[in-house]
Order: sequence, then structure tokens, then C-alpha cells
Amino acid sequence: MNSQLNKCKKRKNDIIYTPEDLAVNIIKSINIKKDDFLLDPFFGEGVFYNNFPNENKKDFCEIEKPHEKNFFEYNKNVDWIISNPPFSKLTLVLEKCTKICNKGFCFIILSTALSVKRLNYLESECFFLTKISIIEVKSWFGFNCLVVVFEKNKSSILELKPKKF
Repeated sequence: MNSQLNKCKKRKNDIIYTPEDLAVNIIKSINIKKDDFLLDPFFGEGVFYNNFPNENKKDFCEIEKPHEKNFFEYNKNVDWIISNPPFSKLTLVLEKCTKICNKGFCFIILSTALSVKRLNYLESECFFLTKISIIEVKSWFGFNCLVVVFEKNKSSILELKPKKF
């Protein structure tokens, strides 16, 4: 996986910090249990990690300091991953999530990122889209973004058999 990471160029739009009120609303929208272990793999300013429920075990990684806690080398299993991942590394992020998540993950992603290929991959790993919300953050330069929740072994809200025209 490290060779794939080296091929990914750092893009200027990869580091876009999440407003704290959005992070709080996202966390509240997930059915987090008191004994769930939570991970924020892209700490940034800490708006997700710092707003995780106090009673939960939690951890973080930071892509800007991969020598300290590199998400792509993280080897603990967690129940939930909640964050705003770098858009250019989304495929690698999703692959990593399927390996270490016990329950699910929730991300902010570009609306164009929900490709059939990615959705089919996640389904093959038993992760299904269970919630989707459209968000607008004015300071994000008009990006059309989604908040998506994928849960392991749950019923999907999507039918993944595309109709061809």
C-alpha cells in the first residue's frame, strides 16, 4: 500500500478543514454505543476527535504527520471511523476502512466520489451505504459534498444494479 501512497500526489484541495458544528452533527447522526472504539484518521484541527463522546475509547491519526500516526499503517481494529478524508486518496482510505472497521465508517466526500466501482468494492467487503446527506459548506468553494455512512452487514439504501442506457 505504501507504493500506492507514494504515487498519489498531494493536491491542494486535500486539506479542507471541517467546521466544528458540522462535525458535531455528523457524530450525533451515528448510532455510537458506549463501548465503541472510535477513530479519527485525519485529525486536522481535531473537530471530530475532540467531539467524540467522552465515554468512548478513541484514537486518531494525522496525514500531515504520518511519521507519528500513519492511518495507512494503523493496525488496531476499531468500531467506527469518522472523519473528512483527503479526496485524492479516497480509494485507499476505503480499502483500509474495510480491513479495520468492525461496525462502519462515516466520511465527508465529494458527490462525484460515489462511483459504482467503489460501491461494488465496499459491498464485496460487506459494507453497505446506510445513510447519505447532502451538505453545503460555503467556505468550501462550492464543492458538492455528501456525508455517507457505510455499515458492515446492514441493508443498503441503494440498489447497485445500474440500468444501462
